[in-house]
Amino acid sequence: AKKKNKAVSHYIRQAERYAQGFQFDVDMQKPYDGVPWISEEKTYHVPFVYSCNGKKYSSRLIDESGIWFRDVRHPSNISKALHGFHSPEGLKQKLEQNISVADEYLEKTDILPFNDRAYQRQGIKAVERAIAQGRERTLLAMATGTGKTRLATGLMYRLLKSKRFDRVLFLVDRSSLGTQAFKAFEAEVIEQGQTLAQIYTIADLGVDGDTNVDVQVATVQSLVHRLFNTDSPLPIDFYDCIIIDEAHRGYTLDQEMTDGELATRDAAQYLSAYRRVIDYFDAVKIGLTATPAKHTSEIFGKPVYTYSYREAVADDWLIDHEPPIRYGTLLSQKGIKFVKGEQIEVINTLTGEIETSDLDDELSFDVSQFNKQVINSDFNRVICEQLANELDPFGAEKTMIFCATDNHADMVKRLLSEAFKDIYGESYNEAAVEKITGKSDQVDKLIRRYKNEQYP
Repeated sequence: AKKKNKAVSHYIRQAERYAQGFQFDVDMQKPYDGVPWISEEKTYHVPFVYSCNGKKYSSRLIDESGIWFRDVRHPSNISKALHGFHSPEGLKQKLEQNISVADEYLEKTDILPFNDRAYQRQGIKAVERAIAQGRERTLLAMATGTGKTRLATGLMYRLLKSKRFDRVLFLVDRSSLGTQAFKAFEAEVIEQGQTLAQIYTIADLGVDGDTNVDVQVATVQSLVHRLFNTDSPLPIDFYDCIIIDEAHRGYTLDQEMTDGELATRDAAQYLSAYRRVIDYFDAVKIGLTATPAKHTSEIFGKPVYTYSYREAVADDWLIDHEPPIRYGTLLSQKGIKFVKGEQIEVINTLTGEIETSDLDDELSFDVSQFNKQVINSDFNRVICEQLANELDPFGAEKTMIFCATDNHADMVKRLLSEAFKDIYGESYNEAAVEKITGKSDQVDKLIRRYKNEQYP
């Protein structure tokens, strides 16, 4: 334990020295097997060492904060900063776990026919080998529609059966995705006529800290509440493996901070909820994504395996798309400009109120900022009127329109319905167009209807 002005990462070496110097009395019963451990030509009598200075964990000031930890039993284990101390149960599990036996089992055991496609088997092997090499963060990139959940199901089964991990968290950013994953775990037969949910205990969405659960499906929001808005948060070792679905989603809200802001603000003010949840646990993290953006790779590293859209098309697993149709409007070409002194209407995002403001300076917005930072009804109306000429609101085909925000989705639904009504009159059915976002009423039912029924 050190003073707050000490760079705590450095003092893990002092803790290691103590672990070497400590001796059990001759008549003392040793609390664990394997004592002592010979590592780097050094003899350790205590397996786990810590150093700390009382400062809360900060990813921006990593060497000066957090609980620093090292497992000294193997020379390749590096020290790292944690959000807290391990639990007694977590330390016991670390001592009992035989990682080398588990890794050998995974390397030598064939992947089940459940993952029948070659690229799924290759992806699973790539992740397992990365884990065996000691990587704590791994990224897997697979094109949308190629079965990331199916791969994750097979991977979880192997990681649990090998005893490489004790408790797995499957993390999603929306409850609808969690429900879909849970149903897949219940429905898909893996081995000997049994599903993952029949072989292992799986908990759906609600995080209650049940230690008898093998797999927890949870949303980021539920874990934020369970970790940061309670007097009894889960221990940092409650999950030893986290699989993050759609790993590219959660990091776009991370913000850069100045040195002054670092000193005065809490980490929650600049880190996304996803990042806070993932950083909290001392666990191996496996990210699944179809779009490995730069920000995602900065956190997980470059993908250990990639199966691209083009490869999936060439292998006949996906259908190729038609060339894109691009709409060019004067606004999209020239952008939107407001001159200094102009009076404009501004939406207060905290209250939802529309306020009037006089501009102190000139403002310019290009098309990438439309509907996020600046809203122009005429631009959206023109696009919706053109779409109404392209789409059949009575047909069996489905169309998805991606909007910038929830409010933008409300506007597009209204404008598209108006455009269809102008064309089809009394024969148009308003149910043809629906907004499906996290703020929609009974969103799971809407998704099922969209997949299985004519409307929307």
